[in-house]
Amino acid sequence: MKKITRISTGLTRFIKNEMGELVPIPIEIQQIQPIASDDNLFKYYSQFFLDSAEILKEQLVENGNGFEMGNVPVLLYLNGLELVLKSKLYNIDNQDLSIDKFGRKYSHDINKLLNKLETKGKNWKIGLDQNQIEFIKKTGNDYKKKLYNYANGINHSNHLIIDTLESSEIVKKIIENIE
Repeated sequence: MKKITRISTGLTRFIKNEMGELVPIPIEIQQIQPIASDDNLFKYYSQFFLDSAEILKEQLVENGNGFEMGNVPVLLYLNGLELVLKSKLYNIDNQDLSIDKFGRKYSHDINKLLNKLETKGKNWKIGLDQNQIEFIKKTGNDYKKKLYNYANGINHSNHLIIDTLESSEIVKKIIENIE
């Protein structure tokens, strides 16, 4: 397996072009050394998303400004969950793929990752009722389609589930179950 020596991060701003389309403009690119103790950076990065989601959830609970946050906390929870699932599956059976190829193989498909982990003996459903299982399947399908990435906040036509507290509880339970 190829040893990861450094990774890149970038800061990008989106501007509208003459046709009204959003176009990414790189502002800054940094090379950073991974702090992770091994080559599995999925787990390392998952913590940034989960920690950010928790901070927003705390703000929501303390200040009650959920409408201003829209779908962002749920997006962060789902992104963190995706990376935790990839990390666990990669550690169990990386299929001799590099971390990059492994990540692309499973894309952003939370349900596919959950099903694959289940075939590897990880019962992620412990302590979840049928409504919570359906909740994660529905949010996983919408997440895969990147609907949380481009949602326009909360409106009556938005069918996304944006229940931050329920998302937090279910994601934490799934992570606990697969550990």
